[in-house]
Amino acid sequence: MTAVETLARLEELRVELRLTEDGRLAYRAPKGLLGPGDIEAMKRHRDGIKELLDDQAAGLTNYPLTAAQMRLWLVDRRHGTSPGYNIGGAFRLRGPLDTGRFCDAMQKVVDRQPLLRSSVALREGLPVLQVHRSLRLDLPLLDVPAATSPSLLKQLVGEQLGLPFDLGHAPLFRAALLRMSDTDHVAVLVAHHIISDDHSIGVIGRQALEYYGQHPSRANGVVAAVGPAVRPSSDTPERTAQLRAMRRRVLESVPDQELPRPAALEEAGSAWAAESYRIQVDSEGTSAWQDRRRSCRATTLGMATALSALAIAAADGPHDLIVGVPDLGRDRAEDWDVVGCFTATMVLRAEIRGTDSFAGFVRGLMAEAAEAQAAKHVPYEELVGRKAHAQSGGTVLWVAPYPEPDFPQVDGLEIEAVEATADVARHDLRVAVFTREDRMELQVTRRTAAVDREFAQRVTAGLTRLHQRVPAPEDSLRTIIDDIRRDRSVAAEGDAHDEGAALLASVRAARRSRTVTAAPKRMVDVREPHAGRWAPAEVVARVPGVDLPDWTGRNLDTVRDLLRRQGAVLMRGFACDRAGFSASLEAVAGSPLVDYVNRSTPRTRVDGNVFTSTEYPATEAIPMHSEQSYTTSWPLWLGFMCERAPATGGATPLASTAEVLRALPEDLVRRFAEREVSYERWYHPNLDLPWSEVFQTDSPEEVDRLCLAAGIEARWYEAGVLRTRQKAQAILRHPESGERVWFNQANLFHAASLPAAVLQGLRDAYGERLPRHAVFGDGSPIEEADLRRVQAAWDGAQQASDWQDGDVVIVDNISVAHGRQPYTGARTVLVAMAGTGSAETGKGSEGA
Repeated sequence: MTAVETLARLEELRVELRLTEDGRLAYRAPKGLLGPGDIEAMKRHRDGIKELLDDQAAGLTNYPLTAAQMRLWLVDRRHGTSPGYNIGGAFRLRGPLDTGRFCDAMQKVVDRQPLLRSSVALREGLPVLQVHRSLRLDLPLLDVPAATSPSLLKQLVGEQLGLPFDLGHAPLFRAALLRMSDTDHVAVLVAHHIISDDHSIGVIGRQALEYYGQHPSRANGVVAAVGPAVRPSSDTPERTAQLRAMRRRVLESVPDQELPRPAALEEAGSAWAAESYRIQVDSEGTSAWQDRRRSCRATTLGMATALSALAIAAADGPHDLIVGVPDLGRDRAEDWDVVGCFTATMVLRAEIRGTDSFAGFVRGLMAEAAEAQAAKHVPYEELVGRKAHAQSGGTVLWVAPYPEPDFPQVDGLEIEAVEATADVARHDLRVAVFTREDRMELQVTRRTAAVDREFAQRVTAGLTRLHQRVPAPEDSLRTIIDDIRRDRSVAAEGDAHDEGAALLASVRAARRSRTVTAAPKRMVDVREPHAGRWAPAEVVARVPGVDLPDWTGRNLDTVRDLLRRQGAVLMRGFACDRAGFSASLEAVAGSPLVDYVNRSTPRTRVDGNVFTSTEYPATEAIPMHSEQSYTTSWPLWLGFMCERAPATGGATPLASTAEVLRALPEDLVRRFAEREVSYERWYHPNLDLPWSEVFQTDSPEEVDRLCLAAGIEARWYEAGVLRTRQKAQAILRHPESGERVWFNQANLFHAASLPAAVLQGLRDAYGERLPRHAVFGDGSPIEEADLRRVQAAWDGAQQASDWQDGDVVIVDNISVAHGRQPYTGARTVLVAMAGTGSAETGKGSEGA
């Protein structure tokens, strides 16, 4: 431990420390409170602790740097003082502004946020973050011409952002007020990244406006500090090591990242010098982009990363990329209003394989992002070494979304964001996506010393094309890249560009229109249920021999529209084998089938990722449920195919999860939304599924790795008994419709779901170590009365029809739940899953 860490521990233990008159360090603590290691640390760091106590007497508090802050300090030491790591923002205030009151409001923010009063100092030769007890903010009022043009205003704001900070002198934050007139001002906020991030700038601006909006008589109180906000990861060293090893396995085979470098020596200039290119996307293009993002079930970051990787590949750049992306790092609710260097750099692998579909590529990135987020506190240099590290300290490629700022309303003022950029960069190539309610803007920035201008312009042209014509989910990556390159070739023809591009677009449209359907539409009926009670849509072949995968592939828009409206489609009367079943589901989902992992029921793999449905006895009913909603990662799409219908019964009832939620009492829904559900499983020998089948491995070490990656708490007991716990969502909002849905398996896992005699026998044998049980996420019990209400809602919502040989049902797993009725005779129903959703990738839960 360092002196700072030692002092922090002593203060946490409430050890009294003081300096004696002769300069010695004295302490008072209850007998036995301090261990030998604590006393040894005090002796070793005696002089350093004395210096820290002197700092405290002078109104200074010292904190250790996080790994991210240490990296920023080392970059500053290597490259010298520079603006490359400045974080900034600006907003315009139209209306009469009391500038004195605004200055007071900014001071209150500084008083509230400790890091706005900080600098970096050396203690025992190591850097520490030093927070001043109080510090007066200097907020200059700069008069500029009233007729300032937008370009000049951008330049003036950029000048403020381009002034470097000296890390050794507080504060590492500044603000300025540009005054065009008494009713027109621009506030500029700038901070060094070592104490701030992009979200923090929004926090500063919002809190300043909130303080300004208060009546002066109520705005003068002392605001308590809320902590230094430099919290390190809470991961244990063992878990960090496991995460590091897991991510290294994914990233180690990626080649060294190098984008085409500038040929002209005069481009080198400053290590931070940059050049930017802008792309404006109108409301129509923005709407199309958002629709495609939702259809691919992607986050804004995932969509932006996918399109950026494709544009780079089409510009003759690498096809296997390491992409740096931000994670806000605010894991606790109270962190969202705190200024600090929270943002963590995640590194994703974006590997472009030409035969992959666009939707599959995007969803692969979503899965990759979920794994990367689990390891976000591992410094990215430890994962990729120097292969993705820019000489300026950033990453070779950086992609980041910037949502529309959320300003509070202030009487008498109109507030809007102002572009705040400077011609400096720390990443070799950055793609920034600014999303607004009805439009988008992209900014491609190259560090001029690192990236060739023509290459950056080709990337910009490719991104422009991808936002004008967003790829369809089923488009192959090779086709997308070829189209961009073909458009570039057409554009290179000069005068004929407009005519050639139009002709190219019309030829492609004609080519697509010739392959709408193989079977005449009269051979297939599309039936939607009548308004009223929910039911699945039906697509019925009227003549035998209509090939299901062929018809589905040629009518994807129709099938997806039905799924978007109803959540489930029964496809009956088609010709289809197991391979055709897989192909049909993959086409609808736009991604390959996924494996059945973290299993809860017995199934047999019959062909690739096609399985038998749950192999429970025919006499038992399987309650209604959403597939794998007991985890934080679930399949987005399900497919069922009936190879052999039973003699009687055996239907797979379906129910709208939104209808189920609407049927439940509001107080019950609120309890589940706020507390979520925790699932506990005890893996006893010869009882229920063995852990080797659930996790598909015989290795306890591999089980630990899989649980760690999935956020499952795993603990081993005597005789190889494993206990797992996982807290998961109870309610979701559908990523496309925004509708709230019931999404959990509390009714299946709760011990009350077992027959009373069975439950009593299990308790006699195992006590409370039951094979399965569910409680609320906070550990409190779920009352049986609540479960009876949930079961009643399921009973009232489900719709069932008997299977026929050859039937295929495709289900949106979030919108529609399923079960199974008892049956007689032989029954063969197969199941497959496609796509992956999770809280980390944007399909998040509601509640705490």
